[in-house]
Amino acid sequence: MDKIKTKISFILFILSSCYLPVFFLTTLPCHADWAERTLESMSVREKVGQLFVVPACQLGQADHLEDLYRMVGTYHIGGILLKQGTIDGQIKLIEILQERSPTPLLCVQDAEWGLSMRLTDAIRFPRNLTLGAIQDPTLIYALGKEIGRQCRISGIHFNCSPVADVSSNPRNPIIHTRSFGDDPNHVALYATQMMLGIQSEGVIACGKHFPGHGDTSVDSHYDLPIVLHDRKRLEEVEWVPFQSLIENGVGALMSAHLFVPALESRPQLPATFSASVLECAHHMGFEGLWITDALNMKAIARYFSPQETALLAHEAGNDLLLYGDHIAPNIDEILRVQIPAAIEALVAHYSVVGAALAPLDAHVLKILKAKQDVCFPRRIGCIRYANQEEMTLELKRKLFEAAITEVHAEPGLLPLQREGKVAVVSIGALQPFIDELSKECVVDAFDLERLDFEGYSHVVLALSGIYPWEKHLGELEALQAIKAKHPQVIAVMFDSPYCAQELAFCDALILAYENDPDAQSAAAKVLLGKLPPLGRLPVESR
Repeated sequence: MDKIKTKISFILFILSSCYLPVFFLTTLPCHADWAERTLESMSVREKVGQLFVVPACQLGQADHLEDLYRMVGTYHIGGILLKQGTIDGQIKLIEILQERSPTPLLCVQDAEWGLSMRLTDAIRFPRNLTLGAIQDPTLIYALGKEIGRQCRISGIHFNCSPVADVSSNPRNPIIHTRSFGDDPNHVALYATQMMLGIQSEGVIACGKHFPGHGDTSVDSHYDLPIVLHDRKRLEEVEWVPFQSLIENGVGALMSAHLFVPALESRPQLPATFSASVLECAHHMGFEGLWITDALNMKAIARYFSPQETALLAHEAGNDLLLYGDHIAPNIDEILRVQIPAAIEALVAHYSVVGAALAPLDAHVLKILKAKQDVCFPRRIGCIRYANQEEMTLELKRKLFEAAITEVHAEPGLLPLQREGKVAVVSIGALQPFIDELSKECVVDAFDLERLDFEGYSHVVLALSGIYPWEKHLGELEALQAIKAKHPQVIAVMFDSPYCAQELAFCDALILAYENDPDAQSAAAKVLLGKLPPLGRLPVESR
């Protein structure tokens, strides 16, 4: 017996050392009719609670955890929106709250470019605009699958991704790098591949922001944007990606806080509160979950009370009412004031004698059925896969390499000749780029003040953090002065593709999109001829 115990202990040690997946499951079963049976047993207050998804912050103080306990125990909330922290911290918080909730909590997270959007120790993947430059859709599916896997093993059931907005406005203050580009069909393909990858791992993907947030000049976090396009334009541009997502089985859509007069006759009524807007997606065939964008955003909160907000969003047809923030006082306000007021308003609405409960029951049943699909068995802890980090880092490298775009280049200028000396003038922290170039060339690094580059075969302008140009006109003039002094100037941008037009004066322009070490290394390899520039501009440079 002692030998057997020793062997078991050794095996468990090996498993934990190698980070193989280990799941600890509750004994709670899930019968085929669990959703229906659970609904039948619920009071009106318990049903109303299921509609709410509230912010849960692992970095919060003890009073925040008490607020969350009250949300679960007193208000019977149905879901939590996981905020900033670490992977292990997230798992522990989910474990604690799931243990206290008689009904499984739907765990929601914004992970558009992976868990690193919220968790500091997760691998950071490229933004969607960078991905839009890639010409291989299978890489997008692979990324979606990896993001879905990371969500699943860290306790997340519902990822507020992909962004399906078409980036048709270069001055959009909130979408920009979150969009796959300005071509509706390209955005449709890539959003769909991302969604299919996420959902292949048993995680609900959510297309956002319906009916389309790509052509707005106001950030809905601060005020209500207005979209003035007619229905024909919406069908031909904004809705093309959503139609593709719906046809391919997306699990959820997020309603947007913006006013679209072509779809809603009531003045200044946000799409979130408009049954006619949500009905447009139903006409496309959508039957999944509706979730609101955060109902405490200023586009809503400036004009409606918490009580009005909850009632209007619910009556419009939204299933899940989402609230979120990352600033502690704001979260306290949400959990202690806004959500209690909203829940009480809905409870009062459905407690009136003779009130029809059918609408409430329909929403709650949809939510419970979604939980039946993704919340069982209840995972309350996990250890990461062996060697998965190495595989994930390799995927990240491939993505950044596949995105590198040659906007233009004079014939014969690239690749760089090894025998010449290269001057690198950089804006931003770009040491990995310089280090990679230095492996094959003699490289000297300079700042913007130098104009004399005699003896250097090429001048490379390595640029990061320069978008928008209006805030960097002095730097742009300095770059133009360098070009006036040297016949072979190559610009490499680790920034928005909307910067490209201002650098047309350079003899070559390479776009790497982001200031990430892998993007820097890939760009240098393209200059050296070690990698081909396979990407293409995801937006028209304007």
